[in-house]
Parts: sequence; structure tokens; C-alpha cells
Amino acid sequence: MSSSDNSCRKTGQLRQDWFLDPNRRIWQHPDHFRFNTDTALLAEFMEIRPQESVIDIGTNNGVLLVYADQFSPSKMTGIELLHEPAEVARLNLARCNSPWQILEMPVQEVRDLKANVVISNPPYFALDASDPRIPLTLRQQGRAEFHLTLEDLCRCAAGFLDDGGRLYLVHRPDRLQEILTALQKENLGVRRIQLVYDRRDGRCKSLLVEARKGGSPAGVQVMIPRWIGEAR
Repeated sequence: MSSSDNSCRKTGQLRQDWFLDPNRRIWQHPDHFRFNTDTALLAEFMEIRPQESVIDIGTNNGVLLVYADQFSPSKMTGIELLHEPAEVARLNLARCNSPWQILEMPVQEVRDLKANVVISNPPYFALDASDPRIPLTLRQQGRAEFHLTLEDLCRCAAGFLDDGGRLYLVHRPDRLQEILTALQKENLGVRRIQLVYDRRDGRCKSLLVEARKGGSPAGVQVMIPRWIGEAR
């Protein structure tokens, strides 16, 4: 058993769940923020080409990098502030074939790191939209912008990317205007947008975005909507 495995198990009982493929088993902690439908949507939306380098901002348990491994990237880097999720990510990535590293630190403090692709399933809720009465658990820290604002995410992603590099993210549709403004400020031009609707109530639940460093905002491709859930 690896040292990461020992460390993870000391934090509580881990379980394995499969992600998009029954053969892709991912360790998760029941008390941490776990992958969900939005994580799967982002995995299927992002494009990773062979020998591209990838950075995952807020990697959590590393599931998106485990998925990216099948495309033979040259290097994968996960950035995770919280120790417990970072240890779970190391456990999951230990089975990958591509070179990888987990940086356990605030993304705002990462220096001298470049990649062809940045991916992120970031916190969705601004602090002023968070209920202060809710305990600040590991799961809650993954949901609200306590450590990473939308502006921080876009600024850091732009710093990691050379011209032509791509950012893929999933977010809430009600923050679309904020997302576009933050991307434009960092010279990240939107190339593709896809809206995700729920069959149960017909409402838009998620927003998938591809932006390119130095890319022109003209010619945005609005993709066919995706539908999730079973109709009532």
C-alpha cells in the first residue's frame, strides 16, 4: 500500500465509484466534494490531444486528470489547496500512464508553470450567495468561492496558457455574464459554448465553455444543447 493510500485512509473511509466507464474506478471520500454530472459533462466536452500538457485547477480527487490520461498527454498537473483531496488525487493518479504531479498550494501562488490546456470544475457560488450558517466543511469549500473566485480562475488560467492555449470549464448559467466579462478581461476568447438542460423541469442547469488565449471573440460556436435526467 502506498504512503498516499495510508494517508487517505487515515482521513476516513474511502470508496470507489466508476466515472463514465465501469473500468475507470475513482477513489472518493464521502465527506469531500465528489464528482457529479457536471464533472462528467466537462470531461466529455474538453478536448485533450496527444502530447499536450494539462493543468487542472482545483483538481479535488483528480478525476478529470484520470480521464485525460487516456489521451496520452505529455504531463498532467493538478492544483489543489486542501490536503485531504490532494492525497486522494495522488492515490487515483498513481495508476495513470502519463507523467503527473499534484501541487498542494493556492493556485494564486503557482509560478513558472505552463500548459497547452487548462481545465476546471470550479466553485460555483460567490461568497455573497453563500449561507454563513452552513458549516465550512470540505464539501462546502468545494462549492463556494472561499479560496478561488471566478476572476482568480480566469487570471491564473491565462497565466498558465501561451497564445492559442485552451481553457475548458463548467459553471452555472446564471453567471454567464460574469464568466464572459472575466474571460475577456484576461484575453481569453470564447470559442464554444454548450448549455445543459434537465428533462425533469426543462431548465438550464449548467454551462460548458471553451476559451482560447488570444482568441478572437468573433465566431463563437453555440453547440446543440445537452439534456440530462429522465423526463417526469
